Amino acid sequence: MLEIFSTDSLTKTSETFTQNAEIYGKVYFSRAIVPILVTITNFITFGIQLLLLFIAIGFYRISGNFNVRFQN
Repeated sequence: MLEIFSTDSLTKTSETFTQNAEIYGKVYFSRAIVPILVTITNFITFGIQLLLLFIAIGFYRISGNFNVRFQN
């Protein structure tokens, strides 16, 4: 999950600069704001994924059923 977080943050940050190049030229604001917001959004997503992982681990630890069955 940590690898997905870092890859997603870097990819979306670079896409932000390339896709919004004309906006950066027209409007004056700090260019660091948008990449920081992208990273914060990815961090929130990472936190939700981590929470769901801990819930799943807790569920399987309480139920004691670790068998995974696949239907053919």
